[in-house]
Amino acid sequence: MYVQRDQHGTIVAAYANAQPGATEWLEGYQPLPAIDRTAAITARLAAIDAASARPLRAIITNTATQTDHDRLAALEAEAASLRAELNTQ
Repeated sequence: MYVQRDQHGTIVAAYANAQPGATEWLEGYQPLPAIDRTAAITARLAAIDAASARPLRAIITNTATQTDHDRLAALEAEAASLRAELNTQ
């Protein structure tokens, strides 16, 4: 599976049988069905949880900068959007 992301790391498409690093989609490559989109969303939610650890640790230890707060807010906004998408499938 190949997952295509936008500039913020958000998954925008997932493709079966694509080669990682491919710059072109070959004929016959089809978007994955909704069930695979659900798997892609679940995987991204897990990645968001992992990425949240560092800024959250900084907040807990009272060493956070505004960057930590902004990063955590951005990750939570993305997670909320993905959870909403899961609920509509």
